[in-house]
Amino acid sequence: MPEPKNNLSTNDKKLLGNVSLALLCKITFILCLGLLFFGSDTRIETTPQTVSQALLADTDSGHTTANNQNAQ
Repeated sequence: MPEPKNNLSTNDKKLLGNVSLALLCKITFILCLGLLFFGSDTRIETTPQTVSQALLADTDSGHTTANNQNAQ
């Protein structure tokens, strides 16, 4: 019974090495970005009070004055 050919050619080995290296670099980069943006030191403590203050804050106050003057 003939043995199956499992030997990779030199080009296949180089390709496998290049793909593995690229994948490793991409995974490392994504993990570093995740730690940078979602690390525990940059987290903001969220409580129901802070969320409600942020959502209900009057950020459009400068525009309402101009709109009120135009309406009168």
